[in-house]
Amino acid sequence: MRVFCDTNVLVAAALEAHFHHRPAHAVLERISRRDDIGFISAHSLAETFSVLSRMPTVPKLTAQDVLTILEKNIIPHFTLVTLAAADYLNAVRTISAKV
Repeated sequence: MRVFCDTNVLVAAALEAHFHHRPAHAVLERISRRDDIGFISAHSLAETFSVLSRMPTVPKLTAQDVLTILEKNIIPHFTLVTLAAADYLNAVRTISAKV
């Protein structure tokens, strides 16, 4: 199955103390085993870095800690999808038309 993981899934999977860690981690495990094919957006990757490096975790995650998490547990297992500015506008228009 093709699976797109957004920031909320990536953050929860990275933090064992997160309320949704178990299901999020299970999604990443399926992707790392190649049971599923994982996709993330470049925006989600940057946002995940931002959230994890600012969260009040104990111990505090440094920028280097977060980079290590991303390089070890996420980036190698996902296809990175980039969007052009027009893609964002089209997505907003499509969603707005359905509301």
